[in-house]
Amino acid sequence: MRVIAILCSIICLVHAAIYNKHDQHNVQNNQYRTTPNPILYKDQYNVHSNQYRTTPIPILRYEQDVSIDGNYQYSFETGNGISQEEHGFLKNPGTENEAQVVQGSSKYIDPNGNLVELSYIADENGFQPVGAHLPTPPPIPEAIQRALEFIASLQRAEAERNSLRGRGSQGRFKK
Repeated sequence: MRVIAILCSIICLVHAAIYNKHDQHNVQNNQYRTTPNPILYKDQYNVHSNQYRTTPIPILRYEQDVSIDGNYQYSFETGNGISQEEHGFLKNPGTENEAQVVQGSSKYIDPNGNLVELSYIADENGFQPVGAHLPTPPPIPEAIQRALEFIASLQRAEAERNSLRGRGSQGRFKK
């Protein structure tokens, strides 16, 4: 038991020494500054004093509701224009096709001042995001599209022929 207590004490001391060393690198001009969390703080650079100033970003709204049956919903909005809403529920509970479904949306202002909106659903078909900022594949060239349609028509015709052959042979051998 003493060995475990000693090991825990050593680990805490090493962690504290590493943490203090890290913070000392952030001390400039007798100003103490740790690296802020970019989600909670907005960095502002003062050109005249050559220093950063961090301002806390207020949480304007936060709502959460979790049910015992697995349904939930939450939403929040911050003072710098970030907002998110999400809800989840169990689809087809107690069946073989049971699946967790999550739907939500988020909004924020990008560094260029543009509003970015994202909506999404995650279910048995995977994560499906939708947003104007997301990359999209280029359109399929017309010649390739025609070739794909032709191949699909050949496959349908072949499947139809195979199904007709199967019915005919079953009829021949029946007595």
